[in-house]
Amino acid sequence: MNRRHLPYLAGLACALALAVACLLQDWSQHALRIENASGQPVLDLQVTVSSTHTTITRLPEGAHLRLGFVVDRDSAYHIRGRLQDGTAFDRRFGYVTPGVPHYRARAVIGAGGTVDGHALW
Repeated sequence: MNRRHLPYLAGLACALALAVACLLQDWSQHALRIENASGQPVLDLQVTVSSTHTTITRLPEGAHLRLGFVVDRDSAYHIRGRLQDGTAFDRRFGYVTPGVPHYRARAVIGAGGTVDGHALW
C-alpha cells in the first residue's frame, strides 16, 4: 500500500464509523411515525407517549413526521387533534413499558379523522 493513500483511507474509515454510529444511535431510540393521509391538514395534533408530550400546530396533508420519545412508565400511544374541517379525533393504541428497547410504531390519520395505529417490530 502506498503511503499517499493513508489519509484517504483514514478519512473513509472515520466517515464509515460515523455513519454506523448514527444508525445505531437512531435505532436505540423509541420512535413513532405519524402520517397524514386524511386529505386535509391536521391542526393542533397532540401526541403523548409515556411522559413525552408533543404538540404540532399543523401537519399538512400528505406529510409525515417522526417523533422520538422516552419510556419512563407504562403507557399507550395517545394521538388527538382535529382536521381542518373541524372533525376531532382521539385515539389510544399499543402499549409501551420501561426496559424494552427499540419501540417503533406507526399511526396513519385517515379520512374522517380515523387513526390506524400499530406497533412495528
